[in-house]
Amino acid sequence: MSRAPNADTDVMGADETSGMTTRLVLLYVERHAGRRAADEMLELAGLSGRREALLDEDAWFTYETKIDLFRAACDVLGDPGAMVTIGRSVLEVEVGPGLKLGLKALGSPGVVYRNVVRANGRFCRSHEMWVESLAAGRVEIGFRDGHGRGSSLECDYVRGLLSSVPEMFGLPPADVVHEQCAASGADECRFVARWEHRPALVRDSIVVGGGAAALAGLGAFVAAPVLLPVAAAVALGGAATISRRAWSSSLRRQRYLETELADLTDATERLTGSLQDVVGELRLDEVLAKVTANARAAVGGTDFALVLDDGTGRLVVQSASTEVDAEAHAALEAWVASRPSLLERPQLIDDAGEGVGSLCCAPLLVRGQALGLLVARASQEHVFLPRDLSVLAGYAAQAAIAVNNARMFEAQQELATSDPLTGLLNRRAFHAELDTALAVAGSDGPGVVVLDLDGFKAVNDTAGHAAGDRLLRSVAAALHATCRTGDRVCRVGGDEFAILVPRADPVALETLAARAAEAIDAADSRTAASYGVASAPADGTTRDELIARADARLYRAKATRSGTTSDPDDPLADAVADLLTDVLGSADEAADELRRRRAPDTLLRALERRRRARD
Repeated sequence: MSRAPNADTDVMGADETSGMTTRLVLLYVERHAGRRAADEMLELAGLSGRREALLDEDAWFTYETKIDLFRAACDVLGDPGAMVTIGRSVLEVEVGPGLKLGLKALGSPGVVYRNVVRANGRFCRSHEMWVESLAAGRVEIGFRDGHGRGSSLECDYVRGLLSSVPEMFGLPPADVVHEQCAASGADECRFVARWEHRPALVRDSIVVGGGAAALAGLGAFVAAPVLLPVAAAVALGGAATISRRAWSSSLRRQRYLETELADLTDATERLTGSLQDVVGELRLDEVLAKVTANARAAVGGTDFALVLDDGTGRLVVQSASTEVDAEAHAALEAWVASRPSLLERPQLIDDAGEGVGSLCCAPLLVRGQALGLLVARASQEHVFLPRDLSVLAGYAAQAAIAVNNARMFEAQQELATSDPLTGLLNRRAFHAELDTALAVAGSDGPGVVVLDLDGFKAVNDTAGHAAGDRLLRSVAAALHATCRTGDRVCRVGGDEFAILVPRADPVALETLAARAAEAIDAADSRTAASYGVASAPADGTTRDELIARADARLYRAKATRSGTTSDPDDPLADAVADLLTDVLGSADEAADELRRRRAPDTLLRALERRRRARD
């Protein structure tokens, strides 16, 4: 009979048990009893259909889910003590490669046991674990559930994990005694682990083998001949004992080296794959997401954030591996801002306080300049291992290159589509966005407003080009303030601007154009604006049609403002316009060139007459 399912995401304590634990249990049962048995276990635990989530090391679950899974595993395997074996199998099963490498890097079982609190933080967030005493080959460890719960199944699991530590270094498993148990009414659990502390196998081989040889030699010289077979038998028996022990040691050493090689290979492949994945991406938002995801996979069991300079000198969280509320981001940003030394070298902070937890940080450095920080976070204190710092520094070096490349690419893209003087979209971008808007237009197509400054040439001639540039920037600011969200403001020529409205009602478009002209008039008394409007589909369905119709209305408005009703014919201007158009290939390019050179308006009007005649 199956138990009721646990909706981990909807209950308190859903972040108590790491997916490293659920993955270990599930993979062990699949390996030793088959996929069918694993499915039966999930059904018994009320977790049918959640296999993929339970295999995710980055996921977190409730304490109840863990105990249900432990109980179901014992039922399916037919072994009430199966959790000891499952816990001890952590080195064999594909789980927590980053954690295992980090623990092995500590160098000895004693140092691993001393750091047991850090390792425990990767498996559970609601339990406390500490070292009561540590001596050569012996450690006493305390263990307590922060919520006062206790389960003998969990105690068995912890015994198995603790016994596996010496095996990381090619030694026999530790002998772990569970001296007191919270599940039996004690305030906390106590475990005592004993292991082979010294490299005894080689030394014992020398001592025992030498002793047997000495006994045989002594029999040869001083013992009666009848004792020689006995001496030989003792020697052979000692050699056999040493042979068995040496063979056992050799097998353990071989398994250790095979595991070490597999773990190092996995870490190398992960780092190499990350480098290819990250450096090959030039979109900044994608780079940020990939950096945090790859670093999390390598260090494991933590939340990651990329804290970058926003261009004003302020460090802000721009990417995170998990959804975190704004308050948590603000706390992290404030903490980082108060410690500038974090931008100088990798650092491990066991207790950051202020609601931040423990941190592992590495700066993103490019040619000595810090772009920001790659930060691994954990809600508990004392979680990160020394190796985590070096691994994170490797990913930070990748991230620095990738972020720098992406920013340079983004800057080039912006230069290609932006006007350097005003920061508005340029003519190329205006045309591209208008084409896009027309391609997706329905019954309400886009509209355009083109505006030309009257009197701008006089400002340049009398006050200088610097004054003219300031005027253009003030006009750009005025247009930005006037337009609505979604409208695109562009500078399409020397003193010509345009507004693209994605969906335009003709009446509203005319109102917007009049408001924009008034804003320009108010921005600087030395100039005013003439404008023309056009909207799709009434005035055309292509970019050239809309721009031509708006330009025609603009020049009619400009002529009206100057007191004339039409442009007078100017044969010389028309001839120059024809020649420029033929040389440059289009009237638009000819107009751009004339505006760049600040040519007389008569030539621009001649080009417009040519364009209207063509249309």
